[in-house]
Amino acid sequence: MLLCAGSAHWDIIARADTCVRLGDDVPGLVERRPGGVAGNIARQLARLGHPVALTACIGEDEDGILLRELLAERGIDISMLHRCAKTDLYIAIEQNDGDLVAAIADTVALTKGAAEVVATVNAFNGPAVVDGNLPPGALVTLTNPNLFLVPASPARAIGIGPLLAQGAAPLVNRAEAAALTGHDADSADLAKRLIAKGARLALVTDGARPATLATVDEVVTLTPARVRVASVTGAGDATVAGFLHAHLAGASPSDALEAALAAAATHLQGPTT
Repeated sequence: MLLCAGSAHWDIIARADTCVRLGDDVPGLVERRPGGVAGNIARQLARLGHPVALTACIGEDEDGILLRELLAERGIDISMLHRCAKTDLYIAIEQNDGDLVAAIADTVALTKGAAEVVATVNAFNGPAVVDGNLPPGALVTLTNPNLFLVPASPARAIGIGPLLAQGAAPLVNRAEAAALTGHDADSADLAKRLIAKGARLALVTDGARPATLATVDEVVTLTPARVRVASVTGAGDATVAGFLHAHLAGASPSDALEAALAAAATHLQGPTT
């Protein structure tokens, strides 16, 4: 069993029919789907058949009730969820080609309930993947010895930095790795720098450019397959889920990285909820 910890809420995704510029008012498609980094990873893992539990703060409002029902229906263990008054929300605007224009994450519930989420992770006897939407002050109190870390954004990456020296494994994109290391380089160089900081394992992706998985003993770099992009939102979470499913099943670094990139390619062509 793998525990996913952090954000779980609803996403509102607005995709424009044309290219969007600052101040534009354009036609497009708006949809609501389950989201949150931890929630996304948990659902993707469940879809792959991996035993998974989720700890997050989900409200007692209608949105929260519907979200808990959906998570349970997907086969996710929700016994470690924490209840709060209002469910968090994420709103994103995408270009017509799927690129992200801007997004805002309302994570008030997670911020208030962070201590409870961290306590659940620390008490869990098994691997846990934790997302960087938790406040830095809560992240540094994590003591689970088998942590995987997903920063959620370059700005939030700094919050997981202190955990690298404890052997935690960062699963990051190039911008997040650059924020963690203070260097802007290719995925292979950044992955090696993360290992040098104490990480037991580091996965660094870079969009359509080569991705790298590094351990103390091995460095593997692969180039993602070219695909037609429908949406980028959630692609990083799909990558993480694909990697974890393979890695925790005992796959070699090369096979685990290949599984991560395959999961990303599938998601980019049409997100699965």
